[in-house]
Amino acid sequence: MSIHDVRNYLTILGNLPDYEPVFNQAKRLIEAQKALLKIVPPSVGSRCAVGKYADGVLLIYADNGMIASRLRHMAPAISQHLHKDNLVTKEIKIAVQPNFSSTHLSGPPKRKHQLNQPAIDHLNALIATLPTTSLLRQALVTFLDNTR
Repeated sequence: MSIHDVRNYLTILGNLPDYEPVFNQAKRLIEAQKALLKIVPPSVGSRCAVGKYADGVLLIYADNGMIASRLRHMAPAISQHLHKDNLVTKEIKIAVQPNFSSTHLSGPPKRKHQLNQPAIDHLNALIATLPTTSLLRQALVTFLDNTR
């Protein structure tokens, strides 16, 4: 089935009275999510998502407590900006959903940091000067082993 067939099918379903409320709710959620992403910084937006928008109550799922705290702090500004986009909110609720962004949202891939050869040489020289029983020496050896 091509993308055009799917769109036509969804359009037909959306116009049927039985499915109209479901599609309207989905459209409101999409609008609320887009508006939220315009308001919050990308570092927050990539770790949260709109979960429900009904009767003026907006539920936002956050990946962790820190993101939830930032969203709670930003709630008045979020409400004000949403109102400008014709999404009136009486209340904004924030819920923590652990690992939400890792299972539902894709972020940029994590970079693996690599040490250049002069840095490795300096660390090896430092290791050579430390006693064999030194915890720092053991940590540096482990660190260098993990970077290879």
